[in-house]
Amino acid sequence: MGGYIILFKIRNKELRGLLTAMLAGTFGMLVSSYGNSLLGQFPNSFIFYICQAFVFLGKYYDKELEDHEQLT
Repeated sequence: MGGYIILFKIRNKELRGLLTAMLAGTFGMLVSSYGNSLLGQFPNSFIFYICQAFVFLGKYYDKELEDHEQLT
């Protein structure tokens, strides 16, 4: 679902790049967590959930950036 949002809903190229990097990082954490309990360790769980929140709120950030560009 996050990939769909990034591909089809985000228009700002800079924001799309940042969100793609966050999604790729969280996917890497999920793949590496298959063998070990990586997501249960201290800083990784916070990073994972915060990055996912930014990806799913990307539509709203994109709208705010678009509104800001129209004003300037």
